[in-house]
Amino acid sequence: MGIFSPTVRSMCIALALTLPGVMPTTAWASKHTTAAKKPAESAKKSSKKSKSPQPAAAQSANDRLSEEFTPLAGNRDAALDLVEALRTGKPQGSSPAAAVAPATGALGYGDVRMALKLAEDVLQHQGISHPAPADVAAVLHGGEVQVNGVAVQQDGLLHQRAQGKQWSEIAQQSGISLDTLMASLRDLPPDQVHHGKAKKSSAKKKAKSSKKAAPPKKKAKG
Repeated sequence: MGIFSPTVRSMCIALALTLPGVMPTTAWASKHTTAAKKPAESAKKSSKKSKSPQPAAAQSANDRLSEEFTPLAGNRDAALDLVEALRTGKPQGSSPAAAVAPATGALGYGDVRMALKLAEDVLQHQGISHPAPADVAAVLHGGEVQVNGVAVQQDGLLHQRAQGKQWSEIAQQSGISLDTLMASLRDLPPDQVHHGKAKKSSAKKKAKSSKKAAPPKKKAKG
């Protein structure tokens, strides 16, 4: 026979269950196991949200542009930073041309390619076939380039574009012929040049479809 009678033991168990902060071992384990799972689940969700990989098409376009303008930027990393800076409108990397936010803000791929092609044309027109990073920055953002030991002031292609000038006007003012400009326009990504028109056409299609879906008007009874 134990120290406590069955009646006393039953009373002790009932008292323990009614005291605050005291609960059966099974319920306590279940509660704390569930609580431990919640932070882990929330951590998984937050890690999924934080991962925002760049779309494959955008990454491919960035790679093509950076490869095309590696000679202008000096190396592949600098070219990629320059393309990213023009695409996002934010400074990228440490090269002079990419470390400055473009006056235009973020540009589409077609405008990025046009700006960089014009920068190449302007530099070559001034006799600079192997530009220094500072030369590229001056042509794009404004500043001075050294031509045969003489400082030549540049208005900055992006500053002119930000003022509302057309690329053809900027090219002509920079001494670039229209033939050279048209050569720069070749092989532009098709989804970049007339992006605005594509949006308008899709809006028209929606309007037409809504008109077709409208029920016919009932004739008034005479």
